[in-house]
Amino acid sequence: MDTTNIDYAIVIAFVLVTLVMGLRAGWNVKDMRDYAVANKTFGTGALVSTLLATNLAGASVVNAAAELFSVGIIITVITLAVSYSFLVTALVAPKAANYESCFTMGDLMREFYGVSSGIIAGVLGLLSALLIAGMELIVLGIICESLLGIPAQWAIVVGGILLATYVVYGGIRSVTITDVFQFIVLAVFIPVIAYIAVSHVGGITVLFSQVPADNLAVFDHPRFSFYLTLFLIWCTPAGMIDPALIQRMLMAKHGYQLRHKYLMAAAFDPSFQLAIMLIGLSGLVLYPYVEAQQVLPHMIHHLLPVGIKGLAMAGVLAVCTSTIDSYMHAAGLTLVHDVIGPIYKKQGVQIDELKWVRIGTVLVSLGAIAIGLYATDILGLAFSALEF
Repeated sequence: MDTTNIDYAIVIAFVLVTLVMGLRAGWNVKDMRDYAVANKTFGTGALVSTLLATNLAGASVVNAAAELFSVGIIITVITLAVSYSFLVTALVAPKAANYESCFTMGDLMREFYGVSSGIIAGVLGLLSALLIAGMELIVLGIICESLLGIPAQWAIVVGGILLATYVVYGGIRSVTITDVFQFIVLAVFIPVIAYIAVSHVGGITVLFSQVPADNLAVFDHPRFSFYLTLFLIWCTPAGMIDPALIQRMLMAKHGYQLRHKYLMAAAFDPSFQLAIMLIGLSGLVLYPYVEAQQVLPHMIHHLLPVGIKGLAMAGVLAVCTSTIDSYMHAAGLTLVHDVIGPIYKKQGVQIDELKWVRIGTVLVSLGAIAIGLYATDILGLAFSALEF
């Protein structure tokens, strides 16, 4: 079934609503505390939404569906480690609420180890956030080209500029409000496409009876040791040092809210991972001849009816944009607050930090767009970000 004007209208409406909500949310941002942590005014539901929307990246969804298609359910077993890491974080993270004046990982490092350590953490956090934003822009380009017929380079440039517009203007307040909206869209899209895909196969029982035995292997999988290593790595509370996710911790009003946020995230996350598993396995049964990376776009094009297809397209875009805007903001904030500001302060020079952060966010957003245009190795970018 071809994409109709109704589907395109839904996608355009999603983009416009996201932009308007982002600009509107940042209307009254006047100081750095509001720009960086929204004055700690958001409720637990909003914090859970922005955490999951940021963490559930476009690359992870598209690649997870593709890996399930080509490798099997062991991928889902590994990604469930993220839910476990949320539980571990719930035990440790509440202590972050004690650092009322901290906005970033660099702030925490300065508290513990001094100015130089904060600057080093800032440089590493900046590079990590920049690479992740660029990686997700590449995925955004691929998705727009596959689903909408828009050339990938145009999607990267236009998408990056639109997202940077409200990020620069409203900071974390704009990012969080749009994340909540984007999370609602993707929370509808993922289960709907999984349900429709499984229905086309003939149900859960039929699905698992038709999946090749090799794709159901876990403990006897030929690369079990490799995936076990990934599982153990992802079980750790790595989000506590991620430049964007650390902000989601420091935005909490108190430790009680922070603990409940991570417990709720740990409860929600497995449902997303299982829905992605059903999508990947259904694609394997229905379209075994399709290239792995194209399985999700192919299913959206050929399985979904008019209207639902537009919603699914908006959901795929939401998965990407909710991560891109978060890391654009984290990169710009880290550049100025953790690197440039402390260096100037050591020299006795005061700067208008809010103005500089907005300028810095423009620069890092352009850098992320450049990475999206010229880089080709998505996995390489992901590993480089992890190394930093």
